[in-house]
Amino acid sequence: MPPRSIRELAEESRQYEFSSHISFRSWVHVARTLHSQANIYYKEHIYDQAYVLYSRFADLVVNSLPRHPELSDANAKKQLRQLMALVPPVLEQMEVVKGVIEKQIEVHNARLRQAKLQRLQAQSKETKDQAKVQANEHHNAKESVVPVERSPQNEDSDDLAFLETLNSLKRLRDNKSNFQSPTTSPQSFAYPSPNSALASTPVHAPEAVSVPPEVPARPWQEPAVEEKEEIVHKSRGSTEGGAPLRTVFLPQQLRDRFLTIAQPNTGRNLETCGILCGKLNRNAFFITDLVIPKQESTSDTCQTTDEIGLFEYIDKNDLFILGWIHTHPSQSCFLSSVDLHTQTSYQIMLPEAVAIVCAPQHNPSWGVFRLTDPPGVDVIKKCRQSALFHPHPESNLYKHAHNPGHVVINSTLPFKVEDLRDNPN
Repeated sequence: MPPRSIRELAEESRQYEFSSHISFRSWVHVARTLHSQANIYYKEHIYDQAYVLYSRFADLVVNSLPRHPELSDANAKKQLRQLMALVPPVLEQMEVVKGVIEKQIEVHNARLRQAKLQRLQAQSKETKDQAKVQANEHHNAKESVVPVERSPQNEDSDDLAFLETLNSLKRLRDNKSNFQSPTTSPQSFAYPSPNSALASTPVHAPEAVSVPPEVPARPWQEPAVEEKEEIVHKSRGSTEGGAPLRTVFLPQQLRDRFLTIAQPNTGRNLETCGILCGKLNRNAFFITDLVIPKQESTSDTCQTTDEIGLFEYIDKNDLFILGWIHTHPSQSCFLSSVDLHTQTSYQIMLPEAVAIVCAPQHNPSWGVFRLTDPPGVDVIKKCRQSALFHPHPESNLYKHAHNPGHVVINSTLPFKVEDLRDNPN
């Protein structure tokens, strides 16, 4: 597969939809997630993905976040300043990655030219062999028949074309030592310019989350263009729109462990929720942490109450939020309207994020789901109904994400549990 150009990567980086109806805190986490993913892809020498994510991070921070209505909050302004501090080194890193990608393109084009030249040389040899056979046949024919004089105008046009081909191949062979590759001017990339226009939609600001400005050490080291094969997990699934979904590996024992933790609440007909966190490695996500946040529960709802504490743990341990898990103590296994809205926020942060539902009183007793995209993500994102539980007339809003899907259950994958509740039982 040929490497993509800088222009193509830049266009892909802008393929995201910014919505001011999503909390500023959520977008801050999205920005930090993009930055972390880009750094990981860079370290793993997957430079095209690194460039896309660095570029998307810069565009989100410089052009989109300043338009969020919650930016009037002092803590939100502080968070934006901290993210802005990451932009200059990111732009420098993009220049480094750009150079590597352009070298990869040069290497790829040189290989194509070499392969084409080898094909032409092989064709030239084959043509010569065929010419020798024809010459021998012509010589043998002259010895057995009376020569017939042919006028020039009766010469077959195919023979003329054949001779011209031979001459062209001969010229190519004689001049191959002077073969010069065509020069190409480097693709230019316009970095996003600041846009400080603020939206006027009134939205209540959530509690702020501190984002430490983890500015990478300078100067950046330009990587060598290596030709070794890198082990990369291939995408197992895709959205309904055709976008690839990176594989998410889920520990097989995690669900039973979560049900054991939730049992005291389940016995009182109260829901319990947990956050699925993990790492990105070789283009795949691995769920490594089950975090139980502080929460308030009813028989059909579960609400996180301390997002600051949750995000502090996630940031401290350099984790990605890969989805959530919750119980339906008495209901069947499905995504309610409340669940759909909750899942939307997770998939906006990460398209691969999933929702696991555990319904121990029913069969099936569990399921791994994601919103369809389209139509599910767009429908729920645009929903403005205020009632907690409300119908959505549209169909096909969510689907299973495992068997088939992009989630793979692994029986050997280790994980740990972090319970942030003051009184778990």
